[in-house]
Amino acid sequence: MSETSVGPDLLAMVAGLRPGGPAARPRRHQAVVLLWALGRARRGEPRWVRWSEAREPLTALLARFGRPADQPTPEYPFLALARTAWWELTDASSPPPPAHGSQVLTWLNAQNPRGGLALGVQLRVTENATERDHVVRALLDRFFATEPAAELLAAVGLDPVPETGPAPRLDWTWDELVLAGDLLARNAWHELPDTDPRVIELSAILRALPIYPVDRRGPQFRSPGSVRRKMTDIATQHPDSTRRQTNGNRLDREVLTAFLARPEEMHLAAEALRAGARSGEFDRLPPVVPEDGVAEGRLLERRHYVRERDPKLRRAKIDAVLARHGRVACEVCGFDFERTYGTRGARYAECHHVVPLHASGETKTRLADLAVLCANCHRMIHRGEPWLTPDELRALVAGRAGQA
Repeated sequence: MSETSVGPDLLAMVAGLRPGGPAARPRRHQAVVLLWALGRARRGEPRWVRWSEAREPLTALLARFGRPADQPTPEYPFLALARTAWWELTDASSPPPPAHGSQVLTWLNAQNPRGGLALGVQLRVTENATERDHVVRALLDRFFATEPAAELLAAVGLDPVPETGPAPRLDWTWDELVLAGDLLARNAWHELPDTDPRVIELSAILRALPIYPVDRRGPQFRSPGSVRRKMTDIATQHPDSTRRQTNGNRLDREVLTAFLARPEEMHLAAEALRAGARSGEFDRLPPVVPEDGVAEGRLLERRHYVRERDPKLRRAKIDAVLARHGRVACEVCGFDFERTYGTRGARYAECHHVVPLHASGETKTRLADLAVLCANCHRMIHRGEPWLTPDELRALVAGRAGQA
């Protein structure tokens, strides 16, 4: 499976923090606690730390690096983070109070629980220094963007984050745009802010798709902010939009056109992509075969080809056709391999799944779902969007023959 599909998506979790304060100047309490905990993880210190041991160093860090108008109150993030996937609390004999109520400090002092990074987070940032650097950079970019970071990083025991230069441009692919377009369509073609949980979830799904290798991605690859910008690119090209178009391209327009022409089919495609990303199914797909003509990022097409080529299904379909018709001929043009090539062509034809698998909703392929085709007709069916059905291609061939 891809790296981002194993465990939490930490960059999406940074974007999902709810720190309080205006979006342009968020309070830094949660970020400071997380940076402190990341420093502990880097030094190999225990994951758990008692509140009585954490209170003093966290208070000092907040007094030094928090916003000038904010009080250095570590009790709030120490408790509030436990309601996120970042943090865990243990060794308390009573349930915690609301994270921003007046009883927080009283409860922490009385219970003196242990707190620390969630186990999945701890494992990720200790085993993968590069990922830890990406998380640190994301926290700094969101909470300390206008200030030098060296002093803060030294205070929490973290190395300066290396400057890696600009990440390579990784253009949005068809499947990624289908997912963004589906979220737009479900929101009446209006983009959502990058703090919206649906955008954060989509960011995590996009990072889980095995389209671009992890080592080619920068720390902001398909971040919630980039998802929101791409949604804007698509939304401003909608025919009903009165806004100035942003930086959308031809593929954005093609995906938008497909949603407007075939909304249900495109929604089903998005659902299939989400399901495949969550299950890890796409990670097990074989590489693209160049002669298939499958564009980069067409995961559903790759899955479709894998199922069409299942040798057991193909053999069973050929047997069924022979039993019924006595010969195997292309269902579009009538080409018979055995009649043309003799025994070399016996029992040969390609199988095509008549309904795209994301549209059929089927998890198992039935023989009735397969059509027997020659290679030329099979290629013509798959060429362009949307795919033709055998009946549609047969009508096209008959129409051309009638013009001859």
